[in-house]
Amino acid sequence: MPYRPFPDLHPSTEADLDTDEITVSAPAIERGERYLRLLAELAEIGMTLARSPGALAGERIEQAKSPNGALARGEDPAAAFNKISQTVRRTIDLEARLADLLDVRRSGLTAARSARRSALARSQKTAVDKAIDAALSDAFVDVHLEHEAGELEEVLASAERLRSEFEEFRDYVERPAGETVARLCAILRLDPTCCVKDGGTWMIRRSRYTFEGPRDPMTGVPDWDVEADPSSNGHAASGPAP
Repeated sequence: MPYRPFPDLHPSTEADLDTDEITVSAPAIERGERYLRLLAELAEIGMTLARSPGALAGERIEQAKSPNGALARGEDPAAAFNKISQTVRRTIDLEARLADLLDVRRSGLTAARSARRSALARSQKTAVDKAIDAALSDAFVDVHLEHEAGELEEVLASAERLRSEFEEFRDYVERPAGETVARLCAILRLDPTCCVKDGGTWMIRRSRYTFEGPRDPMTGVPDWDVEADPSSNGHAASGPAP
């Protein structure tokens, strides 16, 4: 009986995480963080420059208190200090506003990546579930060629419950799908040779029968409820695979 490699559906990596919007946002945040560091450095330099004029202004004001040290007309001892301190205040204000903007952008990026990660996880789980159901469907029809409508659906529903409730299937999405199919076949009393491991590769057996009726276009699971052959009396029209 011919086998084929079971698709190894690896979870999406972090490299697949960023969308176009995220790709644009991340560098913008990096630039903003760089500007924030520069503004902090400018504020420190401004404070350093302000200390000397500030000290000189204080000394001059003290001198002006003596009879011979009166301020000249138009003299402002604190003019240089005030100019530098105004620049420092503006720098600090700009730094604070940029920090707030970056916080908003970081929160947005975190939320976008979280949503993207969740979407990829759901997509991964859907792909794995579809592959498992398709393999179980073939295993079921190989054993139960003559079956009542709904029996396959009941088997697939049982398999879904096992995956969601049993601890041994807790991380089945991250594990090879063939491993899960083999274990489910054993629990559900389906043919265990449906899915076997050859070396390091899981192999899925090609069904001995071909389903001549319609299949779910997304999962490949046969639509056993649709009568493909009027003479089948409600059963799928199947026969030995060519």
